[in-house]
Amino acid sequence: MCKEAGAEFHNLMLYTRHAAGHVVSDDDIVAFYLHAWELGQRIGIEIGMENHIYMWSEDPRRITPIAQRVRAQGLPFQYVLDHSHVLLKLDNPEEQDVVGMRAQVESGEVVIDPYESGNLIDDWIAQNMVHWLQIRPVSPNGPRNIWQLTDNGHYGRACQYPFTRPTPGQWHATWTAWRVEPCKEIVRRALRHHYSTPASPLRYITTDMIDMPDYGGGTKYSLFEQNVAIARWFRETAAQIRAQHQPLSSDIARS
Repeated sequence: MCKEAGAEFHNLMLYTRHAAGHVVSDDDIVAFYLHAWELGQRIGIEIGMENHIYMWSEDPRRITPIAQRVRAQGLPFQYVLDHSHVLLKLDNPEEQDVVGMRAQVESGEVVIDPYESGNLIDDWIAQNMVHWLQIRPVSPNGPRNIWQLTDNGHYGRACQYPFTRPTPGQWHATWTAWRVEPCKEIVRRALRHHYSTPASPLRYITTDMIDMPDYGGGTKYSLFEQNVAIARWFRETAAQIRAQHQPLSSDIARS
C-alpha cells in the first residue's frame, strides 16, 4: 500500500508482546527487520523502526542492542526517533515502571535526561542511524490526558504537551514554556549532527500533534495550529543551524 500511494519509507512497529502472549525476543525483532528489509527492497520501499509506547521499543534499553545486531548482518538499522516516547518517562517513576527501568534510572545506569551526559538519545543520534525525526513535545512528568479515556477506561498517557500556550479552556492543565524545551533541544541536536555529518541519513521530519487518548484526544486546542507552530519553529531553527555549519564563501576561497 505504501508503494501504491507513492511513499518512499515505511515506519514499522512491533508490539511488546507476541500474538502468542510472550514478550518478543531480540531474535524475533531482528528476524522481522531482516524480513521487512528484503520485502521493501523488492518493491523500492525503505523501512525503519520507531521507538514507541506499547511496542518492544518502549524500553529504550533495547534499541542499541537491536541496532548492533542488524548492523552485524550487514544492513543499516534505520531508526525513526520519536523523542516524546522517551521524555514522557523523564522524572516519572510510574512511566519508568512500565518497562521496569526505574531502579536503573535512579542509580544512573540508564540516563534518559537529555541534559545529562551519556543519555540514550544522544547516543542514538551519534550512531548516525536516525532517518526520520518526529517532533511532538511532551513534558517531563507531564499531566495525563484527563479529557479522553482509553479503551480500558484509563486516562490517556502523557505523550503530548502543547507546543504553544493554549487559550483558557483549551487545556486541562497549567502550561509553562520551559516544559517544551527538552524536546526543542533534542531537535537542535539532531539538526547539528545532520548538518555537520556528510553521511547523515536523516531525510524525513514530521510534526506529530495528534488526537487519541494518549495524545491530544478530547482537548480543545487546535491540533492543526499546534503543528503549524512547530513547523514554523523548526524551519527557523533549521535555517539557523544550517547557516552555522555552512562554510563562509571566504573560507571556501581560501581552501
